[in-house]
Amino acid sequence: MRSKLLTALTVLVLLAVPAVAFAQNTNIQWNRWDAQITAQANNQMQVVETQEVAVNSGTVSQGTRYWTTPVNLQQVYVITGNNQNPQPLTQSNSGQPGTYTLTNNGGNPTLTYVLPAPQAAGSTFLVQLSYTAQSPTTGMVDWRVIPADHPFPVQSSTITLHFPNGQAPDPGLVTVNGTNANVTVNGNDLVIRSQAPIPAGQPLAIQVPFGAGVGAANNSGNNNNNPNLGGNNQVPVNPATDTGTAINLPGGGTLLLILCVIGFLLLVGGGSILRGILGGLLGGALGGNRQQPGGGIFGGGQQPGGFGGPFQGGDGGVNRGFRQSNNQDRNIGNVGNDKDSGGGASFK
Repeated sequence: MRSKLLTALTVLVLLAVPAVAFAQNTNIQWNRWDAQITAQANNQMQVVETQEVAVNSGTVSQGTRYWTTPVNLQQVYVITGNNQNPQPLTQSNSGQPGTYTLTNNGGNPTLTYVLPAPQAAGSTFLVQLSYTAQSPTTGMVDWRVIPADHPFPVQSSTITLHFPNGQAPDPGLVTVNGTNANVTVNGNDLVIRSQAPIPAGQPLAIQVPFGAGVGAANNSGNNNNNPNLGGNNQVPVNPATDTGTAINLPGGGTLLLILCVIGFLLLVGGGSILRGILGGLLGGALGGNRQQPGGGIFGGGQQPGGFGGPFQGGDGGVNRGFRQSNNQDRNIGNVGNDKDSGGGASFK
């Protein structure tokens, strides 16, 4: 009896080992992980997430996607096999093929879905998720499109942002963390394309401000490529066309008259009259205090050392002649937590 029991246990162990090894050998990659995000009022975002998964080895029968912030899941679709029509999955706790469940999981919404049929090595399938979420940063699409917890690489990612009419930002305001990317603006849409694979465990996050008053995209009706995203890709000002600060010099006749007057003053007053006139003019214009000595031609104001001039009128060097901004109290939203993983995805 004892020998029969040992034999049965041995058989079970031998049967279990290949199964465990088979599960461990399952390997996949994301051919692409795309997202279409529509910016809405009150920091809401409508997200359509598309994952194209290639099975390199083993078999995949179900997948998991979880988030670290609340989401309102609306639909789950899959495309498997030769049928290119998206198949909606049914919400159910049965665990049957073609169903999905959504649990809170300690504050991390977790989606678990079962494919209509297991996908073996060499097959490719698509999963599309539609949900709404809230951006953690006011006035900005701030989102981890690809979360940090993904155990296989993502070959490419295309993110399409839809903005209200006239609110698409300038490409130079876009921030992409996790990969090199370029951006294309077309009307009210902004498209971000990765330029390199995203390794396993590395998130892809975007931060894009938008709204009235934010630098709108130039020539929004055309495609503007920004091939080196990550810096302040601002269009330089052409000095030849920037006439806002141009100074018109006096003509030759005017200069000759000024020189004659200066020469006459030097001959008559030995320079003292000229110094007095210039000192009075410059002292008054540049903040000089005629009531107290010591200001010099740059005017110390009420206390020595100030360079107030017409901007501040000397204040003892506190403001140093800079005009104070009238918009220093504007509210800027806090950027989302960079340490937030954004969630994750896996298969088995």
